[in-house]
Amino acid sequence: MKKNNVIAIIPARKGSKGLKNKNLLKIKKKSLVEIALRNANLSKFIDEIYISSDSDEILKEAKNFPKTKIHKRSKKAATDTAGSKEVLKDFFNKNRSLMLKNPIIVYIQPSSPLNKASHLDRAIKIFRNLKKDTLISCYKPYDGLKEKVYKSLFLSKKKNLQPLFGKNSIVTNRQKIKNILLPNGAFFIFKVKKNFFNNFVNLSKSYGYIMKKNEAIDINNYRDFLEAKKILNKYY
Repeated sequence: MKKNNVIAIIPARKGSKGLKNKNLLKIKKKSLVEIALRNANLSKFIDEIYISSDSDEILKEAKNFPKTKIHKRSKKAATDTAGSKEVLKDFFNKNRSLMLKNPIIVYIQPSSPLNKASHLDRAIKIFRNLKKDTLISCYKPYDGLKEKVYKSLFLSKKKNLQPLFGKNSIVTNRQKIKNILLPNGAFFIFKVKKNFFNNFVNLSKSYGYIMKKNEAIDINNYRDFLEAKKILNKYY
C-alpha cells in the first residue's frame, strides 16, 4: 500500500508581540526560520517542504533550500490570534489538490531551534506505525511542576477559584499523579483525511512524542532566545 505523502509546513509570520522579528533572529549566523528549514531538508521521510508566511523577507529565507516551496499566507491567517488550524486552512485553500491526497503534515515551529531532523524522523516513523491522527512533541515535567499543573486553578466568572482538572485534583496525593506530558512547542504531526478541520487535533487518536526538556526551548521572549543561543553555541 502506498504511503501518505509527508509535507512539512514551517509557519513563520511577520508579527511577534513577545519578541520583535522573532523568526528572523539569528543563532550562529542562521535565522530561526533557516534552522527549521535545514532540519526539514535533512529529514529522510519528508517529501515536500513549504514555508508559510505573510512576510516577503521571511519567504526569502527559502532561497538557499531549492526543495522548499512558498505559501504566501493571507492577512486573516497571520493575525495574533490565528493558530495552526487557521494556517492550515489557508494553506489548503491555496493547495486544494494536496488535501485530496490525504497527506501527513509535519508542522515545524521555528521558535524551537533545538529540534533536530532525527526527532522529526523518529516521530514520523512512530506516527506511521501507530496509525494515529495526531502527534504532539512533549516532555515529562519534573515532579514539582507535574503537581502544580495537575492542581491548577482558574478564576470563575463569579471570582471563585475552580480546579482545572476536576473537583478532587486539588487534594490528590502527588504520588497518584502520573503520566502528565507538557507540549514543548517543537512540532505537531497531523494526518489529513475527511472532515480534518471538524476534528482538528484529534486527541482520541493521538500520541505524545517525548523529548528531553533541554531538547526543545519554545522561544517566546528574549530570555528564551538567550538560553537557546547558549545551548546551540555550546553543543551544536
